[in-house]
Amino acid sequence: MKKTVAVTLLAGLICCGCASVSNKASMPAGFGDRIHVASAGGADAGDPAARQNILPPVARRQAGNAANDTENKTLSSFSTEFKNATKSRSHNIRRASASIDQTVITPGETFSYNNTIGPTSKANGYMLGRVFVKGKDSKGYGGGVCQVSSTLYNAALEAELEITERHPHSKAVGYVEEGKDAATSYGSVDLKFVNNKSFPIKINSYVETDKITVAIERA
Repeated sequence: MKKTVAVTLLAGLICCGCASVSNKASMPAGFGDRIHVASAGGADAGDPAARQNILPPVARRQAGNAANDTENKTLSSFSTEFKNATKSRSHNIRRASASIDQTVITPGETFSYNNTIGPTSKANGYMLGRVFVKGKDSKGYGGGVCQVSSTLYNAALEAELEITERHPHSKAVGYVEEGKDAATSYGSVDLKFVNNKSFPIKINSYVETDKITVAIERA
């Protein structure tokens, strides 16, 4: 009987503050392949007996290899949310996220958050936002960049990178657990870590609606 086969390939110092909720990012699901076999005659194409969602050996190996490659490439991933953030804070988070995205760190190299994003000034594209000044709420350019550094810090911890500089905020923040934040202030307070791996790594940082995800990957 003739059959038709179709295969479908199916993120006491001046620092930023916010009150949102933290979430670890779930790793993206790997893709799968589905093969649909329908009889060209005799059996009804809508009959479950005439349909087989069976992954052929070759496609199964290809899907498995792709999933393994993704898992092996990603060392860690961490996300935080910034729901109900002001327009300026959202802008600053996106600006800082884009600045660290695709940064490659060679073995033994030290990464500096401040050196990577540059001055959190109006001239560098940052807006006025909420910051902490000696534990008190205030306004300053770049309010929100500490959420990016904190998200990156947690990703670096999960990747077991060597943290060489990290500072807590002068006031509790709501987007990560206590003790998991990383305050930064250009020119004074930085987040630094060393690539202690035997291979280059890359920072993959992106924003989806009101959530930032930072992943550490093999470059």
